Amino acid sequence: MNKYSDNRNIRAHKKLNKIGFPHRIINLIVFEKVRDCLKKIPNINHIRPRLLDVGCGTGYLLQKMLAQGLDAWGLDPYPRIETARESVSKRVIAGSIEDVPDETFQIITAVEVLEHVENYMKLLESMKELLSPNGFIIITVPNKWEFRAKYSTDGATEPMYGHLWQFDHKSLESDLKCFSNEVYIEPIYSRTLDRRLLKIIQIFPTKATIKLSRALVKYYRDGAWLMGIVGIDQSLSKTNTNKITLHPSAKYYRDSPFFQKRTN
Repeated sequence: MNKYSDNRNIRAHKKLNKIGFPHRIINLIVFEKVRDCLKKIPNINHIRPRLLDVGCGTGYLLQKMLAQGLDAWGLDPYPRIETARESVSKRVIAGSIEDVPDETFQIITAVEVLEHVENYMKLLESMKELLSPNGFIIITVPNKWEFRAKYSTDGATEPMYGHLWQFDHKSLESDLKCFSNEVYIEPIYSRTLDRRLLKIIQIFPTKATIKLSRALVKYYRDGAWLMGIVGIDQSLSKTNTNKITLHPSAKYYRDSPFFQKRTN
């Protein structure tokens, strides 16, 4: 990221020191998928699984993984771990993907990260380089058909939340297939929970909430986020580097007058 990108993301998240209900459910869905993917890795029972959460933010997902006895680490340029336990903060690398030690991980997660990154394809490539053979990358991004973050409400035309990219199922699948043919995309988190059921659903057990959200997504087809899973056999998969150095598939927010004004 450049200085302007950093400042934009700081502005977008400076009040988000506590994880909101939708993001808590999304992180728990990812955590559930992490456990599923671990079962698919050969000989995983003979090692202590090593995981990396890119853009760990408040450390919510990281704390869940550590509680399961996993060798989990977090990465964030500006971590917001003030409310987490000290044992969690010691597991966070404050910096970029280049600052991660030259070691491998069985699973790498990036929850609500790619839409903030100038060259998210390059980030995915770097994540793949840190992955062990037969490992998994699990990411989530906003679904542009349900998640509207076009402009802020303070009179400016900067997209809300510091987002740079709009993803849909087709664009996300296209980008992830640059790294592997084993790609799975799932819409997650029904907006119906926000619009109609939020006050009630917050008292439900977590597993019940996740099941209800999935049922509503299937019924209403309104998943506000997309979860992408990439399974990589590094002995067979080769990155399409031409795609990496050119243009990602997602729609660029920089078509807006806000970004045009700053780049011209």
